[in-house]
This record gives sequence, structure tokens and C-alpha cells, in this order.
Amino acid sequence: MKNKNTIIHDFDDLWDSSQNQFMQKNLLLGNGFSCRCWKQFSYEKIFENSQLSPYIKSYFSPYNINYESVIEQLEYEGHIYEQCCDVPEARYYIGDNIEAVKLDLKIGISNSHPKKHNLNNTTWNWVIYFISRFNNIFTLNYDHLLYWAIMDINDSYNDGFSYNSPYDNIWTNRWDNQNIFYLHGANFLFADNNNNTFKVKATRKHSLQERIDNYIKFGDIPLSIVEGNYLDKLDKIKNNPYLRFCYNQLSNISGILVIYGVSFNDNDTHIFNALNKNRNINKIYISVYQNDENVINNAKKIFNYRILTKSLQVYFYNAESI
Repeated sequence: MKNKNTIIHDFDDLWDSSQNQFMQKNLLLGNGFSCRCWKQFSYEKIFENSQLSPYIKSYFSPYNINYESVIEQLEYEGHIYEQCCDVPEARYYIGDNIEAVKLDLKIGISNSHPKKHNLNNTTWNWVIYFISRFNNIFTLNYDHLLYWAIMDINDSYNDGFSYNSPYDNIWTNRWDNQNIFYLHGANFLFADNNNNTFKVKATRKHSLQERIDNYIKFGDIPLSIVEGNYLDKLDKIKNNPYLRFCYNQLSNISGILVIYGVSFNDNDTHIFNALNKNRNINKIYISVYQNDENVINNAKKIFNYRILTKSLQVYFYNAESI
């Protein structure tokens, strides 16, 4: 489907038309946001330094590096071996490969991550300016950019990790004013055996990344949801109190939602289902980078019923117009 009749707006034109002091303004960030700040966050760049074995690397397409698609392929292969070939032990072997792919992505993000002072000042000023416009911020990303941004903005935002404990900053659901939500976890979040979620923080002696690396070195894996399909993602989310709370908050926001850098792939269907069911959202603004028709087509398909019933207005804007 071509999009000759789809208007791609300048962001400020949409934003100016939505100004209402009583309307909640919500932001959902995807990987396009992180890549705009630091190009090394693309899957392609992360994969360049992958430590995976040649066997596992053979699952990756050179034209479309996608970790979650590889996980989905491996899971399907494991199912086939178990059901059709009567090789149940293959499940365990392939399961190890799946965990290796997940860990490779998490370590790859860490290894690709810039130090804060490496970020371009103009870019970082844009991040602060852009984020400061919103009441609630949701992110699908695992990196530290939003973490750093809310530290620079100071008192305007609260991610709920405000209770000091032996586990750095631990999360509880007693913070009525929480307005930062890591929907798929993050590389600086960890969960203990009791499903308590805590956020790593820097110390005088060690940077945030050094502390994360130390946790990983001793066998702790970041709480970041990397799965082959949206049902598995949703299952992981529902089994962690912090992630479940964040998902429920997304399901109940009101006002307008600005989406930046989300590719609208099937493996995030649980996110779009939550938005479709939420009748308190009346406008969604979606970023489009270089007239990407896949984003436009997929978004229209996802929100088609809401658009047809006029219960939701969907607009597209040029990602580079901000």
C-alpha cells in the first residue's frame, strides 16, 4: 500500500495544535530515539562486535540484523526438533543458544554505549528539550540515555526507584508520582530471586557502566526483555511486579501520545494492544524517518479500527523535524 495521501507533518505544527493545559502529554520512545543520539545503538553496529559463535551468527540476515527475529527462529527450530524429530534434548541445546543471543545483545549495548561526555552537546540539549515537554515518559530501550536525562532535569521526573537499600535503588509501587517507565526493563535494572527490581547507580569510584559490568561478571543478567515474539514478552512482563506496573500504566494513560523511533514490528504487538484498548487516548503522533512506508502502513493497520470508528486520531510527523 502506497501512502501518497498520507500527510507527514512537522512536529511543531502538531504540537502547537495540541496545546491544552489540562491534557496529559505522554511520550513513547523506541530504538530510533537512541540511534539518533548515538548511531552505535543500531542492531547492525552492535552485531559488528558480536561474540556469538559462527553457528549462531549464521541465523542473522546480513540485510536485516534483528536479534529478536533470530530468537524466534531458534524457538521454532527447537519446537520442530522436539515435536517432529523426537529429539527433546534439542530444546535444551537450542535454549542455550537463545540465552546466548539475548546476552550478546545486552553486552553489545553495554560495549557500544558512550560515556555521557562523548555525546554531542547539541544532541544532548535536544534530548533535554524534547523530553521536558512530557508528563509521562515510556521507553522500550535498554540504554542509559533516559536515565541520564532525568538526572539532568532533576525534580520534574520520578522513576520510582527512590528507596535506598543494599540493592542500590529499589523499586516499590508506593510512588504516586512515578512518571518514568522502562517497559522492557533496561541494562541498569536487575531483579533478585524475590522479584524485587533495583536500579544500579554510579559511585564515586565506579561509573554506572563499570557497576553494570561487575554485576554481569558475577552472573547477574540485566532485567531487559528480549524475546522472539510479543506473547513471550508479555509473559515476562506479567511475571515481574515492576514491569507489570509499567505496562498497566501505559494501558491507562490519557490525553495525547507522541511516539518517537518505534518501528511498529509484530514483536511489540502487546504494546499496541494496550494502546488500542485504552479509550482515554484520543490522539497519537507517530514519527516517520525518511518517509518509511513500513512504519506508516504498519501503524495504520494496527490502529485501523480505532481510526475507522473515529475514537482515535493518528498523525505522522517527520522524525527530523524536531
